[in-house]
Amino acid sequence: MSEREDVKRSGMKPMTRRSEAAVVAGAVALTSGILAAAIIWIRASVDPGMLRVQLEAVRTALTFGASAGGGIALWLAVRRQRSTELDLAQKEESAEDQRYDATERRITEIYTKASEQLGAENFTMRMAGIHALERLAKDYPAMRQTVTDLLCSYIRMAPPRAHVQLPENSTKSMAISSRNQVAGMARKVAGWSGGLSREHEAEALRMVQRVLLRHLAPKKAQPYPVPGFTAEDDPSFWGEIDIDLSGAVLKDFDFEGCRVANADFRGTTFARGHSFEFAEFSGKVDFTGARFKGDAQFFKAKAARADFSLASFEDDARFDEFDAESGSVNFDSTIFDGLSWFEDARFGYVSFRDARFSRESWWHRANFAESADFYRTDFSIKARFEGCHFSGRGQISMTSDVPTLSGVTVGKFDRRRHSWPESVKVEENGDGTAVLKQDYYRNPNSEQEDGQPHKP
Repeated sequence: MSEREDVKRSGMKPMTRRSEAAVVAGAVALTSGILAAAIIWIRASVDPGMLRVQLEAVRTALTFGASAGGGIALWLAVRRQRSTELDLAQKEESAEDQRYDATERRITEIYTKASEQLGAENFTMRMAGIHALERLAKDYPAMRQTVTDLLCSYIRMAPPRAHVQLPENSTKSMAISSRNQVAGMARKVAGWSGGLSREHEAEALRMVQRVLLRHLAPKKAQPYPVPGFTAEDDPSFWGEIDIDLSGAVLKDFDFEGCRVANADFRGTTFARGHSFEFAEFSGKVDFTGARFKGDAQFFKAKAARADFSLASFEDDARFDEFDAESGSVNFDSTIFDGLSWFEDARFGYVSFRDARFSRESWWHRANFAESADFYRTDFSIKARFEGCHFSGRGQISMTSDVPTLSGVTVGKFDRRRHSWPESVKVEENGDGTAVLKQDYYRNPNSEQEDGQPHKP
């Protein structure tokens, strides 16, 4: 039990000097009364033999009185010590409350001032606000989610003119310290005031993204994640927090190696330079309606729950070794206009219902642990599923006749729950598993061993 809790539970108050004097006076009066009564009793006796007994009784009474007096003195000393300790604990509690209030006021003042600077029309002030928020999150971990929410809001609300491509020489090296960056920018815009130019808007937006991303990825986890890595291992890592970038327009957004809890990218446009390689989402990541204009990299990314429904990949999409085996992934009505790779990916519950693949897709050695729904999936060109494994514990539905499924293995095969294209022949094994064989002459999009398509 802490000193503060002990004080509250005891209910004791510091003992005053007047109270101590009253206790001592009472003890003296009691002893004097006992002594006077003993003297009167002895003088009233006339028997010499009885006198000796009376004297012995008086001696015993005096001894008892002295012991009682000593006990009272000891109790007073303990009481005085305890009273002093409680008084000190109350003072410490009051001082701690004052320190807490002062800290809260300081945090509020810093956050308020930094927020105002972030919205300033002066470029130097805006950069100072960005770094003040970064310092606030570093010094006060409890403010990290709040600072992250504000930075995400800044990215979402960035004006269209901020999304311009800066010259290559305007991008400063990440190795330059924040202090030197602000000083250099201040020299460039010395004496400048008013609304920000397009270049300054773009640079401020890029700096916000840099600050956010460099604290979401543990340094030791780049480029390869370290299992069990926590914020305590890297002070610059803000821990697994939530981010909301829904509806934002992102350029040069490198999320590689980042670790967050939940992420909202609904309706987000990824213009160029984005990567989610080695990223980890311990909660849900939502890409519903997102638009990927450049290559989408999800190599070795990991998610508990992911939603890509209605998203569009206008260029190549790589989901090699994507890990969602313990959760669910939704690709319903997703459009893949470029090449796509799902090789060695691991899925639990996954759905590609009504998805469209405009170009080739590769699924070699992918594993589907639970249900896999490819109902009405449009494979316009070849889709290679060789070496895939469907555990068969859930529903499996594949209606398109385009995928190359020869050699695919199915565990716990169930004809009532599994459906395949007409060109696929299922060979059941004695152990309850099955191997798929495909009639290439009924699948005009499959290839021969020499790589040339079969003729129907």
